[in-house]
Amino acid sequence: MDVDDSTLELCLATALIATNLLSLMHTRNMKKKKKARRHWVKPWMARKSKNVFNNLLKEMYLEDQQAFYDYHRMHRKNFAELLELVSPLIKKQDTKMRKAVSPAQRLSITLRYLATGESRRSLEFQYRTSHCLISSIIPETCDAIFTSLKNDYLKLPTSSEEWQQVARMWEGAPCGFEGIQGVGRGHSNDAKNVRDNLKNYFISNGKVPWQDRMALYH
Repeated sequence: MDVDDSTLELCLATALIATNLLSLMHTRNMKKKKKARRHWVKPWMARKSKNVFNNLLKEMYLEDQQAFYDYHRMHRKNFAELLELVSPLIKKQDTKMRKAVSPAQRLSITLRYLATGESRRSLEFQYRTSHCLISSIIPETCDAIFTSLKNDYLKLPTSSEEWQQVARMWEGAPCGFEGIQGVGRGHSNDAKNVRDNLKNYFISNGKVPWQDRMALYH
């Protein structure tokens, strides 16, 4: 079948328009990819060597033990001992894309968060580490601390004698919680005894100056 000139011209024009549109779409997609790639890592975030851990905290560690303690709520010696315990559990491998956050910095981030309750965004600016990564660092490090210390510092009594030893430790304690007997032995009035003892303490020896004012507000 013969194709007249007008039909041929229309086909060629349509093909040319389609080619131009495809080329334009490709160019726009490439620009979007370049823009996304350019902002994938912010320049200031990439300068890890200038973060608070690699500068100020190292200076505190070497020159000002009290400042180091105020920042972490932990003495330098205890920090080093805890780091030795948890490092095997929180150490990560470097990748081709980025260098892993060191165990020492992970512990520092976690202790700072526990000491102050700072937001992840605030910690992001200090440590130049994304808040998303910080959100995973903190629970992982807390788990490692628990795993490392639970047998020595969080061990629960396993016998009646051990429970009685704990009770004797509280007798005459500065907090004034005396006379709480029979707890853990199946007494039906355990909860009432504890409640009454606490109530008596907080309306006598444990009373604070602003206690009555707060009671009026509630």
